[in-house]
Amino acid sequence: MLGWSVVGFIVIVWIITLFRQPTQAVSVLLIFSIIYYDNFIINIQVDLILKVLFLLTVIAVGFKIGFVKKYLFATISLALCIYFLSIIHAQWTYNYSVLDSITAFASLTIGLLFFCVNFNERQEFQILNIISVLALASLIMGIPLGLLHLVDYFGRDGLALAGASLATNLSFFGTVGIMAAETLKNRTGLTKYRWLEYINFLIVCATLTRGGILASFIVLIPELLEFLKLAINKVKFFMTLFVGLIILIYPVKLLYNEIIQRTFQNGELNTSGRFDAWNHIISITNNKWYGNGYGYLKTMTGDSQLVAFTAAHNEYIRSYFETGLLGSVLLSIILLSIFYWVLKFRSTKKIDYVLMCCIAVLVYSFTDNCITNFRFWIPVMCVLSCIVKQQNSFRLTLKGNKGI
Repeated sequence: MLGWSVVGFIVIVWIITLFRQPTQAVSVLLIFSIIYYDNFIINIQVDLILKVLFLLTVIAVGFKIGFVKKYLFATISLALCIYFLSIIHAQWTYNYSVLDSITAFASLTIGLLFFCVNFNERQEFQILNIISVLALASLIMGIPLGLLHLVDYFGRDGLALAGASLATNLSFFGTVGIMAAETLKNRTGLTKYRWLEYINFLIVCATLTRGGILASFIVLIPELLEFLKLAINKVKFFMTLFVGLIILIYPVKLLYNEIIQRTFQNGELNTSGRFDAWNHIISITNNKWYGNGYGYLKTMTGDSQLVAFTAAHNEYIRSYFETGLLGSVLLSIILLSIFYWVLKFRSTKKIDYVLMCCIAVLVYSFTDNCITNFRFWIPVMCVLSCIVKQQNSFRLTLKGNKGI
C-alpha cells in the first residue's frame, strides 16, 4: 500500500508540473530521485517508473523548446548502433530478455536526450539551481525518512552519510552539485555558489566514496586555485582560509583515517572486490567484438562471483562486457564528442573548470556506474547541456514554445 501511494504521489505531482511547465517537471523528478526507494518499497520498481517519467519529460520538453539537431543526430545514432550491434549478437537466456536490454539502454538514451535539449537561460538557471542542492536536499529529507525507519541516514556500517539516498548516490549528487554550483558562480559571480561548492564537497567526503572524493576534488581544482589567489591578495579571504583550515583539521584527520582504513587492509590495497569482479567479468565475455548484450550484466544474479557487481562499478568494463570492443569504441566517441562540444561551445570564457568536469566524469566512470545509474548520468548531462551555448535547434512540432 505504501509503495503504490508513493508512486501515485510521484505521478500526480509529475503530471501537474508537466502540464504547467515541462521544464519544471525535470526539477521535480530530480528531487524525487534523491530518495532510495528500495529500502522501503520492495515489490514496485520505482526507479524504472522514474526513468519512464524522465523519458516522457525529455520528449515533452523537446516538443516544446527543441533539440540541438547536430548533437541529437550524432549521439542518438551512435547509441542506437551500440544497442543493435550488441543485441543482434546477444545470447538470450531465461534471465536476460529484450525488456532487460531496453530498460538498461534507456538510461544512456535519456541522458543523451537531456544533453541535446536546447534550454534557454532561465531554464538553465532553474535546473542548475536544483542540481546544486540535491545533496543538501537528500540530507534534509533523510531526517524524517530516517526517523520513520524508511531509509538508513548513515551508510557503510554507520560510518558514512547517506541521507535519503545511498551513500554512493549521495556522492553522485554532491559531485554533480559542485559542477552545477561552479557553473552558476561563473555566470553570476555570487559568492553563495562558491560556498555551495565547498558544502557539496564536504558531503561527498562524508560519504567515504573514494571515487566521488577524487572526482569532486578534480572539479574543484580551478576553484581552489582561484580561492588561494584571492587569499594571497585579500585579507578577508586569507582569514577565511586560515580559520577554515583550523576548523577542518580534526574532520580531515578523521576522514583520512577512514579512507586509509577502507583503502588498505593488512598492508594490501582494498578495492572492495572490484579488481576480482572486473577480471571475472572480462573472463566471461563471450564475444569480445560485440559483447554479451546490452543490459546483460544486471541479470547475472546467479553468479556467486558477482554478488555485489551485477552493476560493474566500472563503465569501461561494463561496456566491454555488454557491447564489446566495437560498442566501447562507439561509446568513447559519444563521450569525447560531448566533451568536445562542451569545451568548444561553452557559455563561459573559462575552460579550466569545464575541462575538469569532463575529466571528472571519465575518472569517476572507472570506479562507479556513472552511465547505468541515472541518478548521476541524467544530472551530469543536464549540467553539460547548460554549459554549452545555445545552438541551432529544431522542434518536434510546428507550434511555438508557449508556456515554457
